[in-house]
Amino acid sequence: WETVLSWSSYVNGFFSVLVGADLEGTEGTMENVRGILGMRYRLPLDVGCTLWADTDAGGRIALDKHLEILPRLSLAGHVEYDTHEYWEGRVGLSYRIDRRVSIVGQWHSDYGWGVGLSMRF
Repeated sequence: WETVLSWSSYVNGFFSVLVGADLEGTEGTMENVRGILGMRYRLPLDVGCTLWADTDAGGRIALDKHLEILPRLSLAGHVEYDTHEYWEGRVGLSYRIDRRVSIVGQWHSDYGWGVGLSMRF
C-alpha cells in the first residue's frame, strides 16, 4: 500500500506548491516514510502535472488527464515516473450514478484490472 498525505497552497489558478509525506508499507506494517516538497501545475489541454522531491534524494513526476465522454461517463488516465519505483500507470472509466457515487473500472500497470465505487464528500 501507499498513501500520500499532502497540503497544498494555490499561488494562482494553474500553480500550487505542496508539502507532505509519502507512506509505504505491506499489510499493517509501515516500511518507508519520506517527506515530500513539490508543485502542481495545470498544463495546456487541462493536463495535470505534479513534480516533487523527497527526503531520500528521489523525485517523482506525474501527469494525469480526465476526459468527460458523456454527461455521466468519463475516462481518466495517469502516468508517473518515480526514481524509487520507476514507471507506473493506470487508465479507467467512471460512470456517475448520482451526485456522490460512481462505479469505476480501472486497469493499473502493477495490479491489473479492478472495479469499485468512488464516493465524493
